Amino acid sequence: MKKKISAIAVGALVLLLAAAFAVYIDLKEFARTAASPGSEEQVLTVASGQPLAATAEELQRRQLVQSAFKFRMLAGWKATTGAEAGEYSLKPSMTPRDILALMEKGTVRLHRLTIPEGLTLAQIAEQIEKSGLAAADILMRPWTRLLRAQGIDAPSLEGYLFPETYFFPRTITAEGIIAAMLQAFRSAFPRSGSGGRRSSASPCTRR
Repeated sequence: MKKKISAIAVGALVLLLAAAFAVYIDLKEFARTAASPGSEEQVLTVASGQPLAATAEELQRRQLVQSAFKFRMLAGWKATTGAEAGEYSLKPSMTPRDILALMEKGTVRLHRLTIPEGLTLAQIAEQIEKSGLAAADILMRPWTRLLRAQGIDAPSLEGYLFPETYFFPRTITAEGIIAAMLQAFRSAFPRSGSGGRRSSASPCTRR
């Protein structure tokens, strides 16, 4: 009787190992196989805190991966809990492994923002609003806390936003834009305070 039970246990273990190996092979094949040869770029937006399951379902809905379930399994295999928030440029010709790596690294799309020389604060705020990155009225606030953080004693941002071309992710906040531009101003004019005004720029991906 004991021998029969042992044989059944061994048989069950063998079947279990065989099934696990089959799943592994299937998942490995899924990871390196693109959904289609299509090269048309799609922009996928991942919200902050969005569950991986929701991202996987959207990838399948857009035919960027063949299976949302297998994509979740692949993420679990690689110990990935979720994707960084932002916009991702994806193509059906990308493999699930490549898509997952992109999201793990947070390699999101960057939006170009060009601030020409000679603009007033109101004009800069309008330019930023046109880019869709932040509302103009938010940018027109005093932001004295951010100014003081850079050692600038001034009542407003007027004169401290340096003209430059920036590349920001869509998830950037108004505060993030201003902080980056003030940091650039301070980098360009380290001894400038309230008495040495300029227009502004940003070290947050400046090109």
